[in-house]
Amino acid sequence: VLSPTPPRMITTGRRVAPGTSGGVTALGLGASLAGALLIGACLVLLYRAEHGAWAFLPLPAALLGGTAGSLADSLLGATLQAIYRTASGGETERRTDSAGHALASMRGWRWMNNDMVNMLSSLLGGVAALALGRALGG
Repeated sequence: VLSPTPPRMITTGRRVAPGTSGGVTALGLGASLAGALLIGACLVLLYRAEHGAWAFLPLPAALLGGTAGSLADSLLGATLQAIYRTASGGETERRTDSAGHALASMRGWRWMNNDMVNMLSSLLGGVAALALGRALGG
């Protein structure tokens, strides 16, 4: 939403409105990478504080896990997440409008709401980080 350039749909590359599920920007991806590195750096510092030794494996693991989770969130949002049409013709993740009226389904699986997308993308990111950690002997 803060990017000066319009987001593009992760699956097609076409321009979409800010806030659209599946829309990505370079700024958003950069912020995601920075957040992942911050988490990895915090883990490195906590390990140092607890064990008195440096362990840098959390940096690449956090970077891979955060990136995988972020991209999975966008991909799931663009493909499987339930999206509904508002009265004005826009898109929303909500099943009902502010008055409680049901909205027409546009695409996605009805059970794949935003909470499910967040859970699955977090799980995928965690698995990717764990897999890299295991592969690197951590």
